[in-house]
Amino acid sequence: MLARLVGFVRPQHQWNNSAIQVCTSYSSAVLRAGLGLNLDELVNVTTQSSNQSYCSNVQLPTTEQPFTIDFQTRRRIGGNGIYNAYQKTKMELQHLHNGQLNAFTFEYLEPYYSGKCTQYSNCLHCLTDASCAWCPLTNICHLRSVNETEVCKMETLDTFHWSYLISQPSQCSNCTNYVSCEACARSGECEWWTEDARCGRIGKTNSSVRAVEQCPRSCRERQGCQECLGERGRCVWCEASAQCFSFSVYTSEYQFGMCREWVDQVVSRQTQEIADHKPQQTPHFLQQQCKSCEQHRNCSSCLRTLSCGWCFDRDNPIEGICMQVGVRPVSRC
Repeated sequence: MLARLVGFVRPQHQWNNSAIQVCTSYSSAVLRAGLGLNLDELVNVTTQSSNQSYCSNVQLPTTEQPFTIDFQTRRRIGGNGIYNAYQKTKMELQHLHNGQLNAFTFEYLEPYYSGKCTQYSNCLHCLTDASCAWCPLTNICHLRSVNETEVCKMETLDTFHWSYLISQPSQCSNCTNYVSCEACARSGECEWWTEDARCGRIGKTNSSVRAVEQCPRSCRERQGCQECLGERGRCVWCEASAQCFSFSVYTSEYQFGMCREWVDQVVSRQTQEIADHKPQQTPHFLQQQCKSCEQHRNCSSCLRTLSCGWCFDRDNPIEGICMQVGVRPVSRC
């Protein structure tokens, strides 16, 4: 996980012999500063890692010109992460003058701009530059000063349409809006987390799906409990309707109690680690939660299980087999 603050600081005359206090917690941070618009030319001012809250002081650049600040903190969370999810990460810059700490208020700050918009490949990254805006039709970052009707357009032999440039981060497409693997992978900016059945920003795990052909078979296409739960993807098996479905549609499709009992996948921690490090290997999900009518050896235990029925010999009802209701015609029982 990466958090980044980029922009310009306008120094004041009264800031002579002042410093910046850099505070972080539960993260690894680096502060870079310098003159000019090119972030690659900034120099490292300080680097620090902390398990708890930690602050250090660094001198301000001796200049009367606006200087560039690039403050980044990184944190690894999850199974092999350094920090736990409940530990709150903090990153903070304050102005230290004559022993007093003060916040950098808006009159001393200016949003970052470079004028080189083509270097950005996605909407949110594009809008970190105040001189740029995003075209949703072509997925290209442009200068905000361009004529939208000329650069943000789709033209064919029969049709022509253009779009306003996106200038607010809230208008960028959000990966969490995609509810299927196919739509998520087609976006080009998102990846599908199969074990969570969620769509997120590219780069979280090695086992994520980034191409449509890698998407697991949809739950609706799977037949039987073992097949439903035996493949990757958060599918649920409904005992009553004998259907496989994604649990995200449960409240909309089974809202009147038509599916009173279901079973889902059980993925062990070891299985999850295998999926993260060897995405080409299909995990073997634990399938013992799939219920089978054939496991019952007498009528009483058979009838206690939903959707099971006792198929018996008319001459000797004790002799029989337990089977799924509706699977075979009555004449074959």
